Amino acid sequence: MSGMSDNLAQLEAANRLADQGLTREAMELLASLDGFGPAHANLALLFEQKQDLPAALHHHRQAAALMPAHAQVWFNAANALEQARQYGESEAACRQAIALKPDFAEAWHNLGNCLQEQGRVAEADRAFRQALTLRPGFETALSSHLMNLHYLPEATPEAIFEATKQCAAHFLAHDHLTPSHPGDLGLNVNRSLKQISRADSRVKPEPFNGSGFFRSALGQARIWPDGKRLSRPLKIGLLCAYVRRHPLGSLAVAGLERLDRKRFSLTAYVNQSSLDSSAQRLRAACNAWREIGHLSDEAAARQIQTDKIDILVDLAGHTRGHRLGVMALKPAPVQIHWGAAYWNGPGLPAIDYLLTDRIEVPPDHPPPLLERPLYLQDSFACFLPPENAPPIAALPMLERGAPSFASFNRLAKLNDGVLALWGRLMAKAPKGARLIVQAHAFDDMAVQAHFLERLAVRGIDATRVELIGALAPDDVLRAYARADIALDSFPWSGSIVTLEALFMGLPVVTWPHPTIAGRHSASFLTTLGETGWIATNEDAYIAKALDLVADAKRLAGIRQGLRDRLRASPLCDAQRFAGNLEAALLLAWEG
Repeated sequence: MSGMSDNLAQLEAANRLADQGLTREAMELLASLDGFGPAHANLALLFEQKQDLPAALHHHRQAAALMPAHAQVWFNAANALEQARQYGESEAACRQAIALKPDFAEAWHNLGNCLQEQGRVAEADRAFRQALTLRPGFETALSSHLMNLHYLPEATPEAIFEATKQCAAHFLAHDHLTPSHPGDLGLNVNRSLKQISRADSRVKPEPFNGSGFFRSALGQARIWPDGKRLSRPLKIGLLCAYVRRHPLGSLAVAGLERLDRKRFSLTAYVNQSSLDSSAQRLRAACNAWREIGHLSDEAAARQIQTDKIDILVDLAGHTRGHRLGVMALKPAPVQIHWGAAYWNGPGLPAIDYLLTDRIEVPPDHPPPLLERPLYLQDSFACFLPPENAPPIAALPMLERGAPSFASFNRLAKLNDGVLALWGRLMAKAPKGARLIVQAHAFDDMAVQAHFLERLAVRGIDATRVELIGALAPDDVLRAYARADIALDSFPWSGSIVTLEALFMGLPVVTWPHPTIAGRHSASFLTTLGETGWIATNEDAYIAKALDLVADAKRLAGIRQGLRDRLRASPLCDAQRFAGNLEAALLLAWEG
């Protein structure tokens, strides 16, 4: 018994060292407790913090072997295994945690994430729903379920709108307001058990009585701090989950940094800090940069109000690390959601406008939205081409004599309907045609095998398929050299993937769907002037793909000129986009 007491005392001492920031000393002490399950569990979490995933996985497995009856141990192991893209083992660990603790809502949520990564989005939907049944106010699960709906072919715009309103209702209740997790809100939700791992520390929220904040425009007059006609620059706040190349760096930063600083002043409110080059570029374009990850929603809102922001632009929506609780408090008189990262309306009455374009949200038949569409001329995004991109490669078809079709979209986007259509295309394609699919989930060989089985059911033999796993961003671009044209997904179409394919010289065939998520590629192709690559039905999709590969010489010419055409188009004209954005912001302010 004294040995156990000694181990527990040592464990608590290690926890104190970790709390003091003495990570190395804590890890050394935990390592000395070899064979003691809780020490392995905590050591695994510390290795995760140091981004040493192989070591973390070793200790997670040790902890699970030593404490097989502890649901939390299996849960933590599942999270690390998912990060390592070992999805089969991660799924099994999640299910073991649930078997031990059937009401473990966080485990159901993370099981949903794991299933989604494997492309099993219908199963993911059921897991997210179970998490919400167990914990109706589970904020992360609400957003994850809503995001996952966009992958489901049967989810109509009306169904997504209803789910959006249900999700948004959570943010309208002030009692939900808490500081954010300092880490990644949308992927792993850690709830710690005593003696195994510590819960994330939280700053207690400040009391909120609603005084001083602007109210939603629904039936109430807005309060304007200085009057609508200003003799100073309009103060624009940018509320970001994080700023990295994907997606904000690719779709928003180039336009923001071209705004006229004499007319517009930018302040960024960033939930998760980053040293990414995109963050550095945006920071240079801002008059002020505020890290808010440690602040409660109320404290962040008060800071925005203290800064006297005129227009607050949300750039996260329901994506990981969002701060919709801040938007719900209406800290600025005009609030906009820009669909660069999350394209749909967040569904909050406190958000006045959705910044979009006329292809994403057709004026004559828009999807149901609570926000008023605020239209940009041209496209909703401004593409920043990757630096040091490889040159355009020769058309593979010229050497192979048969076409190579490619998709580099997330596996979750490749539903049975997409694969069935590709099966019809491959059946009609010239002899020797092949299909190239790249997705990071293919790092797991079991996921590859399952995907090949799905293709086989649709008549696509494995000998005609090349699967590629996770790649570094530059290697993704190089991989396009293997393919002749790109095939888009539906009902959720490509975004940055489409733009990168075009940049590497590949025409993209798309079939837009009624949801905003289903119209990204159509928006880009319309702005590029290539509406001929936009299909209106399945047969047209097949016909357009076959027509593109019918003449290799013509396709080679398209390939060699496509990058320059993209650069010269409004999609890459940052100065033009900035002018469009300025006009939209002024319209919203004067509205």
